Amino acid sequence: MKFYYFLLLMVSIAFINCKKEPNAPFVPKNELADFISEKSQIIDLDTLVYKKIKGKHGTVVHYDRYDFELGKNDKVQLKLIELYDFKEILYRNIQTLTTDNKLLETSGVLKIVFTSNGKELKLKKGLKLLFTHQKED
Repeated sequence: MKFYYFLLLMVSIAFINCKKEPNAPFVPKNELADFISEKSQIIDLDTLVYKKIKGKHGTVVHYDRYDFELGKNDKVQLKLIELYDFKEILYRNIQTLTTDNKLLETSGVLKIVFTSNGKELKLKKGLKLLFTHQKED
């Protein structure tokens, strides 16, 4: 008889302590993000028509104002991130994939964003941005 009381007590405790947890969506966190040391380089281009810009790790961007849809007095800003160090690419969890989702070996990743009046600029149709890399001395 004591066994049945004990069993009833244990089942009651189990039901009382079981609470339904909310179904919150899983948001993954990049645990390596705290190790990121490479910062964005911000370059103010103002209303310049052409400029050859060299990043701190040797990336050379050829900026031509006429490649973008801009007003005459619109000021332009460049945000450049150069990732040539494998650790930085790893810390940011960046993967370079083919169109077949096969992993590529990479020697660097760039992020080049031109903005004006707080909005990202797009190149005119059919134009491409010219950039190269010069080894650091």
